[in-house]
Amino acid sequence: MDSHIEKNANYISYEERISSEKYTKRFYERLSYNWAIFPLTVAISFVALYRVSTWTGLYDMVVQQGVLWTTDCTVIAIVHAPFLLSQLPPYSILWGLCLPMRPFAQADSTKKRVFRELKVCLVTKGTNVQTVLNSVKPWRFCKQSSSVSFHVILDSCEDRFKAKLPRFVNIVKVPASFQPDHAKYKGRALEWCRQLWKLSDQDWVLHLDEETEIDEYLVNACLNFIERGTEQVGMSGFLTTAEVFRVAEDFGRFQLPLRLFKRPLLGWMHGSFILINGAVENTVTWDTDCLAEDFWFAFQAARRGFKFGWIHAIAREQPPISVHDLIQQRRRWYTGIMSIDSWLVKSALVIPMMGPLVYACL
Repeated sequence: MDSHIEKNANYISYEERISSEKYTKRFYERLSYNWAIFPLTVAISFVALYRVSTWTGLYDMVVQQGVLWTTDCTVIAIVHAPFLLSQLPPYSILWGLCLPMRPFAQADSTKKRVFRELKVCLVTKGTNVQTVLNSVKPWRFCKQSSSVSFHVILDSCEDRFKAKLPRFVNIVKVPASFQPDHAKYKGRALEWCRQLWKLSDQDWVLHLDEETEIDEYLVNACLNFIERGTEQVGMSGFLTTAEVFRVAEDFGRFQLPLRLFKRPLLGWMHGSFILINGAVENTVTWDTDCLAEDFWFAFQAARRGFKFGWIHAIAREQPPISVHDLIQQRRRWYTGIMSIDSWLVKSALVIPMMGPLVYACL
């Protein structure tokens, strides 16, 4: 294929596809040795920090020989306590990174259940047309099974996609007349689809935001989760182009409780790249006025005893590109989570915010 051909909005080259697949596979081949890599790097970091502190004389200035506890120790403990509590549990990122991940174990196991259809569902307001087109690009390489279908859910009366999207992509318009009891915005669109599709326990939905890109490796990982797993809800981390702290948090606050207890920490679940069984959607529904509908859904599903699992695959997304967009995004998250009727949820959200405030005041 001529590499000089101008790419249109729905074109992705074979080389780009293979590069993405190889990157993901190599990433998880290395991550399979995480149980050895991360403890070693942590040990090296502590040794290096100790060497630097002794070389500069800082260690002798701070540490009093023969004294187990000082006033300075108390001050430091108080300052660091909110930071430790904010990880819920303390050092959860470290434990999550050191827990053997075995990313290929599920693919090598036997099939345990059958399914009828996997619906890849992208929800959009219809305003960021080019962003949606970019996210849909790789879908044509993900059609390896007739049981996988692709849908763009349009939460708007105006349709700007009909002539631009590939023919295999189904456009679902949420009618303006549809008014559920509680749900608004994205939750309203998801609730319309749930009722429209009449999902069963053999149906699965992969929920995506408009800026999330997937590939063939990810779809295969979802199919392995469906056919070879036992959990009803699956999620994974993002390889983002910014916000690196969220990537680290994926292995702690998100992955660790799922791997250990088959349920999220309270309701912490990504709003994109969520693989959900139809029976779970019908039981919990999306009919909520909570602005953080993903957190609310995970919180309610966990309370009902549904099992959550971790999918070893990468979804690529574009985070907010301006400070204003970032503030608006966090404001929606915090407002939505704080509206949930649980003092434990509210405390878990407020405590992590205390750490930066304490540091800022010092």
